[in-house]
Amino acid sequence: MKNDPQQQRQQRQQGFSLIEIIITLAIFSIVSLVAIDVFLLVSKNQDRFTSQQTVEDDSRFVITQLTRNIQAGEIDYDFYNAVAEIDIADATGRGVLALRDKAGQQIVYRRASVDPTKPWQGGGQTLEVCFAGCELPGADWENLTSIEVKVIDAQFWVHPVVSPWQAESDGSYAVNTQPYVTVMYGVQGKNDSNQENTIQLQTTVVSRFYQR
Repeated sequence: MKNDPQQQRQQRQQGFSLIEIIITLAIFSIVSLVAIDVFLLVSKNQDRFTSQQTVEDDSRFVITQLTRNIQAGEIDYDFYNAVAEIDIADATGRGVLALRDKAGQQIVYRRASVDPTKPWQGGGQTLEVCFAGCELPGADWENLTSIEVKVIDAQFWVHPVVSPWQAESDGSYAVNTQPYVTVMYGVQGKNDSNQENTIQLQTTVVSRFYQR
């Protein structure tokens, strides 16, 4: 016996059954979860890439500027002698790089201090630069690093520790070495708690300045 066409039409118009709705919702939930996971993964990777790019750009900028100024300028040995809190020969002086350009203009770099009352202590998260009166309290210091990164290491090993241009009373010189600086610079993404985006650089730059 054949089914009545009208009866078949009524059965089709009854809509989805409960089991069909449950299966559809389950599939939709799975697809949604997969889509959300993919979005979060892509977003996380994008943030990591952006942070890494920022760290690399900051490191390149800082090292390029330091290299250029060391090569073109001279070590400002008088500055180290004028500031009692630092000693070029020990760790207190390694957080500070004092230079003068061809025109005699001061260029002093230092790692920011964690203690405002001890400006030469270092340990801060930025690298600062000053261009005039840097040895004086209240000097104008500018942040050299991006606000998106934090400095984790900034050391400057100056060689020799005494000026090779300063003649002794007999006309001789205490040292006969062209000044050079070994720079150690480490930087990390500002919000990078896992140290994924960290760069540690070391380079040695010889000053081209010659006074004798």
